[in-house]
Amino acid sequence: MVGKVLAGVLALAISAGSALAADTTTTVQFPAGHTGTSVAGTINGYDSAFHKVTASAGQVLAISITSDNAGTSFNVFAPGDVPGNSQALFVGATQGEKTELPLTESGTYTIQTYLVRAAARRNETSTFTMQIEVRGTSSVPSATAATASPAAAATTAAAAAMTTAAGNPPFWRVAGITGPLNIRQDGSRGAAVLAGVQAGTVLRNQGCKTVDGQGWCQVQTIEGASVTGWAAQQYLQPHQVAAATSAAPVTSAAPVAAPAARLSSAAKPKPRPTRTTTTAPTQKPATTEASGKLPCSVRLGMPTRDCDFRVTREPGGNATVTVLWPDGGSREIRYEAGRPVVQAGTTTERRGDLTVINIGQERYEIPDAVVLGG
Repeated sequence: MVGKVLAGVLALAISAGSALAADTTTTVQFPAGHTGTSVAGTINGYDSAFHKVTASAGQVLAISITSDNAGTSFNVFAPGDVPGNSQALFVGATQGEKTELPLTESGTYTIQTYLVRAAARRNETSTFTMQIEVRGTSSVPSATAATASPAAAATTAAAAAMTTAAGNPPFWRVAGITGPLNIRQDGSRGAAVLAGVQAGTVLRNQGCKTVDGQGWCQVQTIEGASVTGWAAQQYLQPHQVAAATSAAPVTSAAPVAAPAARLSSAAKPKPRPTRTTTTAPTQKPATTEASGKLPCSVRLGMPTRDCDFRVTREPGGNATVTVLWPDGGSREIRYEAGRPVVQAGTTTERRGDLTVINIGQERYEIPDAVVLGG
């Protein structure tokens, strides 16, 4: 019944709006002798404008956007990733109107320009202009280092450290990411998510590898329940690294015990007064929880009915939705950047401001408000 009502509303909206925009896809080409260009477009409601940019590993993709609608935003996806089914490298709705992304693999990147949920629901229109530039190196020149985004600076520092002889440190610190960094079962964006860790978390390094041009490191959590899995190398920074000009003492994550030695009383150093420094604990972004009901069907031929759900929301549009089946059992569905993480045997379909998710014989209709709140 819910599906029929939504279909009727959607059909009425389309028949009433003769000027509705549609998804567009454009391949971006730079003028001869230039490393960047400007593109413009118009989007309406839930439609998107996709721009394809080809670049190489080691380069920097710089993007900024201006628009006549404050609800306009853009996401960036790696080569081979599909908007709506894959985790974005950059999520404009939570990270801002511009970015400088050091690229870790060669191929065609996708820029998706869209209206945020509230503006799309009101069927608003946006006319935008986007500046796109591909620079020749991932190193930020010293003259412009002060203007580089924190995410780009942290990622560049990590990439530079890992190309040195000391680039395989015993510990990493998560940096250059908004929201949690996924720890996956294997070194692949399609691998199952085992856990998520926030920026600033220290992880034990168990070795790195390259898969399809993307760096992945096997890591182990050192706080709470132990989790071992793979994390994207671009968001890992050697945690004992400190700037050469820093006045703050550097403490090794894995201090090496000094060899035992006997000292004569004359050679023994005199005790020095100790000074205790109190450091405020790192404050992690808060999560929120909610519950309610949403349409679901868990067996072939079963009519859609209201099922109870629980959701844990995290920053950046990430969330875990647990749907409780009417006859017992449950289904957990993971969202990243506001989109469901698609596994084998799963299909998704957008209908207005909800996503229909089919997993085998199961069907769930999950409104955006369940995941994003509001």
